[in-house]
Amino acid sequence: MYKVFFQIVAILLPLTLSGCLNKEQYKQKQLDKIQTCVNQFRATHRVDYLDSALLVMNQVVEQFPEYRGVASYKIAEIYYLKKDYEQALAELENAEEGVYSKIKPIWKNKIKVKIAEKAGDSLEIRSLYKQLYDDYLSGYREIDSIVKVVLKKQNDNEIYFSEINLLHVEMYHYRRLLTDTETILASIDSLQAATQGNERYFERLKNLFIDDNYEIFLE
Repeated sequence: MYKVFFQIVAILLPLTLSGCLNKEQYKQKQLDKIQTCVNQFRATHRVDYLDSALLVMNQVVEQFPEYRGVASYKIAEIYYLKKDYEQALAELENAEEGVYSKIKPIWKNKIKVKIAEKAGDSLEIRSLYKQLYDDYLSGYREIDSIVKVVLKKQNDNEIYFSEINLLHVEMYHYRRLLTDTETILASIDSLQAATQGNERYFERLKNLFIDDNYEIFLE
C-alpha cells in the first residue's frame, strides 16, 4: 500500500511542480506583453496599446489574485499614461508596500502634480515639485551605484531607449525645476565620470536638457 502511495506521489509531484512552473512562465509572458504594449504606446502615442495592456493585466489579476497588490503599480502607470490621473491615484492607494515602498510616494506625487497642473494651482505644483525632488533623493539614494552596473552591461543605444534613460530624465527633470540646467549637466558629468564609459549615451542625455527637448520622454 505504501509502495503504491509513494509511486503515485512520485508521478504527481513532478506534474504539480511542472504546472506551477508553467503558471509562472505564463504570468511572466503576460507581463512581458503588457510592458510591450506600454513601450509601443510611448513610441506611437496610440491609446489602444494602453487599452490592450489593461485588458491583459485584468486577465493576469483574475488568474493570479495574489498579484493584485503589485499589479496596482502597473495599472496606475497605465491610467497615468491615459491621463486619467484620479483613477491612477485610486489604483495606487490599493498598491502594496513591500519592495515598492520607496517608489509609491514618488508615483503619488507625480500624479498629484498632474492633477494640480490641470487645476492651475501654482502653489501646490511648486510644493509637489519640492516633494518629488526629496522623494528621488531619499527613495533612490543608491540609484547611481545601481545604474553604474546596468550601464556597463548595455551598449549606449540600448540604454537610451531603456527604463534607465526614462528614470534619468525624470530625476533630472524634477531637479531642474528647482535648480538650473548647469546643475543638471554637472550631475550627468559626475555620473559619467564614475561609470567610466557610455560616452554617447551621456552626451545624448545632456543634449536633451541643453536643447530643452527632454519632455518627449515624459508623459
